[in-house]
Amino acid sequence: MVVKKVTFKKSLWKVQGQVLCWDNAAEFTSDLQEANVFSEQGFQRQNKFKYSQIIKESEKFSLLQNIPTRQTSTFEGRKKELARLTKWLNEPEESRSCLIFGDGGYGKTTLVLEFLNKLIDGVIEVTAGMPEIISYHTAKMTKWTDQGITHFRGISNAMEDGIREIMYCLQDVLGKEWYRVEGVALIDKVRNELATQGYSRNDLLLVLDNTETLATSVADREELTDFFDEVARKIGRIILTSRRRELMNVTPIQVSALTEEESIQLLRRLGAEHCAKPIMQAGDARLRRVSSQLSHKPLLMDALVKYIARASVGIDDALSSIFRKSNDQLLEFLYEDAWLRMSESQRHVYLILVSITCPVDEFSVGYACQEIGIPHDEFHQSLDETYFANLTSYGQSYELEIVDLAHNFFLQKLSKLPSLDKGIIQNCAKIVDEHAKEREKVELEYKNDRVAEAFRGQYAKAAKIATDKGKIADARDLFEMAIQDDSMNAALHDRFAWFLLHRAHDLDEAFNMARKAVNLDEKNPDALLTLAIILYHKSDVESADNYIQKANNLGKSNSLCLLRMGIGRYQIAKKISDKTAIPYLEKAIDCFNRSNREIKYTDRYYTKNRNELNKYLALSQNALHILRSNNPTHLSEVAPNTNLSGFDPA
Repeated sequence: MVVKKVTFKKSLWKVQGQVLCWDNAAEFTSDLQEANVFSEQGFQRQNKFKYSQIIKESEKFSLLQNIPTRQTSTFEGRKKELARLTKWLNEPEESRSCLIFGDGGYGKTTLVLEFLNKLIDGVIEVTAGMPEIISYHTAKMTKWTDQGITHFRGISNAMEDGIREIMYCLQDVLGKEWYRVEGVALIDKVRNELATQGYSRNDLLLVLDNTETLATSVADREELTDFFDEVARKIGRIILTSRRRELMNVTPIQVSALTEEESIQLLRRLGAEHCAKPIMQAGDARLRRVSSQLSHKPLLMDALVKYIARASVGIDDALSSIFRKSNDQLLEFLYEDAWLRMSESQRHVYLILVSITCPVDEFSVGYACQEIGIPHDEFHQSLDETYFANLTSYGQSYELEIVDLAHNFFLQKLSKLPSLDKGIIQNCAKIVDEHAKEREKVELEYKNDRVAEAFRGQYAKAAKIATDKGKIADARDLFEMAIQDDSMNAALHDRFAWFLLHRAHDLDEAFNMARKAVNLDEKNPDALLTLAIILYHKSDVESADNYIQKANNLGKSNSLCLLRMGIGRYQIAKKISDKTAIPYLEKAIDCFNRSNREIKYTDRYYTKNRNELNKYLALSQNALHILRSNNPTHLSEVAPNTNLSGFDPA
């Protein structure tokens, strides 16, 4: 295939291309993840919350947010709904809560994510003060832990998980004290912690998606209403989405059918994006009738256009197959059509995903693809063409929620497999669950050991927040106060050394702080690793390697240690402009290759380390190629001086 165009618009990456084929040179458009080969940000590690800076005219705003990326690049219409959301945001004293409600398929979540992304893009006119924290949470009645999936006992327990999520903007791990309090006591604890860090109830916006999943009875709804009222009164403002018009004290915004003109425009944009020529060639009157038949529902219009593009059929044939069906019948039809077009390996991955108990995210999908033996991207090709799942993308990471109808569809397919094949799928699912449990356990232990220990004091927490906001001078002052307050904390000294190296760019002070961290705790592998990294920056390879070896002996993985040794040598080589850099680059590449053989899915921060490994291997190979190309070797150095059949050895 040929890549014709790569675009980045509204936080979404897209690639347009064409298949090289004599018979059917089809054009295509596909979404790319934020961490892709064209993105400079592709190798950055994602925390739960990230710092965003918004510049609008002469004003500058900053906020911490965990907002997923847009669900579509073809968002159309909804000007009235966006205006009402903007009006609500700018009247904090008039209403504390806003409810986005409407039937399935009209785009409630799409609307909210479009609004929030416009907000952080600086497009929304804010007159009442920009929120300083935006916390997005999808409501669920289950939670995954290293012990497997657990079910919440009631509505309040389910919503408490969303309230605790807010605290991840202040710290990377929550201690046990956050799980010992419930209900009003938890709400008060969160309010007090936010107030300690200088946040008021107008500084926080909490977004809770799919809240209809939480309440199934009148009693449940009353409990939900009381809980939301308490949160809105004490913690922050709330945006809710639900299929129901919940009976609570909220500003209601209904999401219903698009207008005729919006529908026509959406069909044209979808037709152009998916190269559906019958749609592109149709007139306004024809598209008006089509959108009317599909009840001006974005989901159905999207389904129609994709089906026309992929099945190479006309509008009438597509409508005869689609528009007479109910929503469930339509989805079953689309599922069967997609199933027939998928490879056997892709089908097996889906069957594994409906058999696992752990969350369906980039890690479990990656494990499933590894067990089946297909690339991760090949699975995503099938996902992009179907309505099997709702994908919530956070850039480098994502979550998948396989819709109930699709879940049942896959279970039926699984039940029809021969016993041997069914056993293979179930065994693969068990392996994926074991990987997920081990990863969750390792990550939790690592964060508890490292982060919670470092940022246990108020000054230290404040330093972390200032660092996330990019306030480097303030963060440095706060770190110094935290060190005075907790002078024997080796983990805090280690994190300060990391800050001085990577954010303050003060190599000498970073070195002094890292040595103090090691002196306080000689058996802290994180401190040893940080000191080694700083020594590589100082070009002291021998000392750095010694500290790397000590960190390895204390539990740091072979893969990580080899990766850091390779990066250290690459950075030294960058400072050298002549051929003396070549041995450093050759050794770096050797370290990267050995690291690649050692790396495991269960390693701490596997994705980050894998990305850095790929990045620095490519950089080292490129640098070595340039050096060798610019310094050609004389023929006499590589060829024997005899038996040249009369040629001059020179």
